[in-house]
Amino acid sequence: MPKEYGPTIAGTIWPNDYKTTAAHPAFKTSNKYHLKVDEAFLKHLVQALRTEGAEPRIAVAVWENAEEGKNTLYVKLEAVAGTPQDTPQPEPQPEPEPEPASSFPPEIHDDIPF
Repeated sequence: MPKEYGPTIAGTIWPNDYKTTAAHPAFKTSNKYHLKVDEAFLKHLVQALRTEGAEPRIAVAVWENAEEGKNTLYVKLEAVAGTPQDTPQPEPQPEPEPEPASSFPPEIHDDIPF
C-alpha cells in the first residue's frame, strides 16, 4: 500500500514570551492561534487505523517566518496513511574486510630502522 496523503492543517507558532527556564518551550501556539483539527483530518487518520496494514501518521513541515515584528514558525501538518515499509530503513553497512596477514614474521618488522 503506497502512502495516501490527506487533508492538511496549518498555523503559526509564536515565540514564548513567558519562557523563564530551559524547560519551557521556545515557541508555542496560544489560544486563538491553536491549530484546529477538522473532521476531514481526523477521518483520514481514523480510516488508516481501520485499514489493515496501514498506520496513521502526521507529516510535519516547518518554515521560518516573521509576523508582527517577531520571528515565528509556520507549521503545516498533513494526515498520512502509510505502512511500516514506507519508513526508510538504514542501509546495512558491509562488514569491513580483515586486513591481510603479513607474509613476514613479526620479528622481521622490529629490526627495520625506518
